[in-house]
Amino acid sequence: MFWQKRKKSIRFSVKEAYINSANAYYDFNNNTEVFKYYQLVEKENIDDGPSLFRLGVCYFYGKGIKKNTNMALAFIKKAVKCKNIYAYYFLGTIYFSGKAVKKSDKLS
Repeated sequence: MFWQKRKKSIRFSVKEAYINSANAYYDFNNNTEVFKYYQLVEKENIDDGPSLFRLGVCYFYGKGIKKNTNMALAFIKKAVKCKNIYAYYFLGTIYFSGKAVKKSDKLS
């Protein structure tokens, strides 16, 4: 029982480390490292809305990776499912403006 709790605690710490590292690099505008750590967050299946949103933004603008709007929308939609308010706004703006998707007043 002790080791199960300990293992869970260590796994939680690793998740937090990935998120904190990604956020720190985001603040310092180091796009390559930002993308790397947000990918690690996603690979660990961490439902962290801000991280998923920022990973989507990396794909949308080509920060640290080649621009890919399909991947961007997928991650931004995942962030919306996590109730990230910035993702809601960004997605609405994309649909309203018609950038990268067909313009839709209903979806915006």
